Amino acid sequence: MEKEAGIEIRILKRRKWCRMEITLTYNKGGREMKMSVFAVCFLMSLMVIPGLTYGAGDFPTEPITYIYPMPAGGKGDLGARLLMKCAEKQLGQPIVVMNRDGGSGTVGTAAIAAAKPNGYTLGNLGPSSQVLIPYLVKLSYHPIKDFEFIMQYGYNVYGVNVRYDSPFKTFKEVIEYARANPGVVVYGSTGTNSAQHITIDKIARDEKAEMIHVPFKGGPTANMAAIGGHVTMAVGEVSVPLIQGKKLRCLAVLTDERWPDLPDVPTLKELGYRVPVPMFLGIGAPKGVPEPILQKLEDAFTKAYKDPELVSGMAKLGIPLYYRNRKDFSSYIAKGYEEVGEAIKEMKK
Repeated sequence: MEKEAGIEIRILKRRKWCRMEITLTYNKGGREMKMSVFAVCFLMSLMVIPGLTYGAGDFPTEPITYIYPMPAGGKGDLGARLLMKCAEKQLGQPIVVMNRDGGSGTVGTAAIAAAKPNGYTLGNLGPSSQVLIPYLVKLSYHPIKDFEFIMQYGYNVYGVNVRYDSPFKTFKEVIEYARANPGVVVYGSTGTNSAQHITIDKIARDEKAEMIHVPFKGGPTANMAAIGGHVTMAVGEVSVPLIQGKKLRCLAVLTDERWPDLPDVPTLKELGYRVPVPMFLGIGAPKGVPEPILQKLEDAFTKAYKDPELVSGMAKLGIPLYYRNRKDFSSYIAKGYEEVGEAIKEMKK
């Protein structure tokens, strides 16, 4: 009696691969014949193929966590929450903002890098934790290799501020005076090796203008020192109320473009000075998120960036909007990281 033809499949699984044996049984001339085919499947490779674990078309199917690496309540935190609210409209899922402060932003940034690369954990990226501190402290993450850079949406505004009745009306006047009077000009910043300190140190070296640096705990403290006449100038936050109240005069800003709130104040770049530290507020993800999901996230956040609610809300918070797509944002940070490294090496000479 002849047996019916049939197929038997056996799978031997291992942690990173599996062996699949397919046996085809059939009859030929009254004799039972068997033919086996072997295949090896690398499971780790299969897992990153969209559609085998989850389809990009279905993403997201659950809430997304957004890590903000600074304390809650500040204008940066409020701006990030507003952006996430607008992005929820595009993604169709809640985005839960989680504050993970500490280490000048490095604690939360490390949590972003260590998350599963599935698109469900994103986070806020800034210059301190991304291009400055990695040169000064050993961290658990690499600031470039361990991240996907999805989009830049804005930047912090830092400027060179002097007391309103200061004799200096331009930043060039400060540099010329410092060159002619070594060690007389004293400037305060938000701290040693801060973006402000590295920028002014770089300019002073290039211009051969010797100035004395005094670190403060923050921009507001440095501004108060300038108002009180304790330092020649403060390099930190730009306070519009203090400028409008004729307590401070802003000579220049450290941004790529002029700030709309102070349209008459030039940028240091306009004045011909090199600013080695990139200024940005951006969205990142852990390295390895599948390309289709990255593209979907970029598209969603790009649409959210144009939301009238975001535009008006950021204007009220005093956060300038600035857009760079995934490709441009990645290049911008990589270049900035290299330039900061060069500037820090010069400072140590």
